[in-house]
Amino acid sequence: MKTRSLMGLIVVMLSVTTPGAEAVTISSEEGLQFSQLDLTFTGAAQSNSSYGLAAVDIAALTTATGLSSGYLNISSASGWVVRNMPVESNSGLTGLSTMFDLGNAPGTRVANLELHADLSATPLASFSGGSNTTFALTSLTYNAQGIGAPRATAPGYRVDTSDVAPAPGGQTISRWQSGHPSVDQDTNQCAPASVANSLQWLEDTQGLPVPYDNVPGIRDNSLVGKLDQAMNRPAHNPVASADAMFAGKKGFLDDPANELVGKLIIKRWDGTLDWIINEVDDDENVELVIYWDAGGGHAVDLVGAGKVGGIPWVAWTHDAFQSDTPNGVGTHWFDGGVGWSPVIDGEIVAFIGGEFLRGRIGDAMSESMRPVPEPATWAGGVLGCVVCGWSVWSRVRQRRGRR
Repeated sequence: MKTRSLMGLIVVMLSVTTPGAEAVTISSEEGLQFSQLDLTFTGAAQSNSSYGLAAVDIAALTTATGLSSGYLNISSASGWVVRNMPVESNSGLTGLSTMFDLGNAPGTRVANLELHADLSATPLASFSGGSNTTFALTSLTYNAQGIGAPRATAPGYRVDTSDVAPAPGGQTISRWQSGHPSVDQDTNQCAPASVANSLQWLEDTQGLPVPYDNVPGIRDNSLVGKLDQAMNRPAHNPVASADAMFAGKKGFLDDPANELVGKLIIKRWDGTLDWIINEVDDDENVELVIYWDAGGGHAVDLVGAGKVGGIPWVAWTHDAFQSDTPNGVGTHWFDGGVGWSPVIDGEIVAFIGGEFLRGRIGDAMSESMRPVPEPATWAGGVLGCVVCGWSVWSRVRQRRGRR
C-alpha cells in the first residue's frame, strides 16, 4: 500500500467569502518578503523590471497570524495583485513565492512599495485592501528558461491576475509533495535539471536506486550531466524541444548502464489540469513544460497543484537564476526557486519569463515507481505475472499535451 507520510493533502469544499472574514493583516516582519526582478535573458535583458516577487516564509507567517493555513491576498496601487495564494503549514514546504505587477515603468528602481497584505482563513471573492504597510524591496536576478531556441523579442506583458476570481461554491483542493530537491543549474539547463530533481525525489522518498549524484554539473558524471547528454543539450544552451526532453528522459531510463530499466512507469500529459493535479496527488513526480508566447520555454519540477474556488494552480521548484558557475542563487523560496501561479485557460498568469512574456502549459510528463508484484504460487504465478505486466505497461502513455 502506498504511504503518504511526505505529502500534505487537503481536499475540501469551501464557500468563497467576503473580504475581511477571518483575515489577519500582515506587517513587514511577519514572514513576507518582496523583491524587484532584474531579468538577464539572452537578447532580452532588463534591469529594474516591472515584475515583483512576493515570498512567504510559511512557518513565520502562520505563527505570526495564528492561522495554520490560509490564503495570501495583496493589493497595491495596481489593484489586487496576489490573489488567494495557498499558505499551508502542512504542505511540507519551507516557503513559496509568486510574481506580481510592481506598477512601475520598466527600468525604474522600486526601493519601497505601499501594500496591504492579508492572510484569510478562506478564499476571497474580492479584495480592496486597507491601510497600507511600507515594504522594502531587494533586487533579484532572474533568467529561468531552457526549452527551444530564443526568438525575437516581443512586447512584454505585466503580470495580470485580473481574471483570477474564484467562483462561489467552486472546488478548493490542495495537493503537495514535500522534500523535492533543487539542483543548481547551468544556463538553459532546466529540462535535465527538472528530471534530475524528480529522480532524486523518488530516491529520497520511495527508494529509487539512482546511479549518479544530483549535484551541479555540465555534460559530466553528475545526474544532471548525464541527462544533458541523453537530451543532447550542448553546454549553456537549451534542449531543442519538449519532445527531445521526453525522448532523452526515456532513453536515460532505458539505458541498461543506468540500472533503471523497468523500475519506473512513465506517462505523458493528456492535456487537462486535472491530470496534473491527480498525478501529484498519486505520488507521481511531474515535470511541467511552459512555452513562452514568443517561442522557447522552461521546464520545472512540480511540488504542488490544486484549485482555489475552481481556479487551478501549480507550484514548482527550479533554479530562477541559472548561470555557468554554481552559485546557489535562485533555488530557494525567498529568491524565486519555489514558485506558485494560478492557471487561466492554460496560461501561467503569475509567472513571466523567456522574453518577458506569459507562459502557457505546453506539456507535462510524470514518473512513478513500478509496483513490486506480490509473491505467488507457481500454479498461478506465471499467468498472474503476465496479466500484471500487461496491466502495468498499459498505463504507459505518451500522448502529446494540447497547447
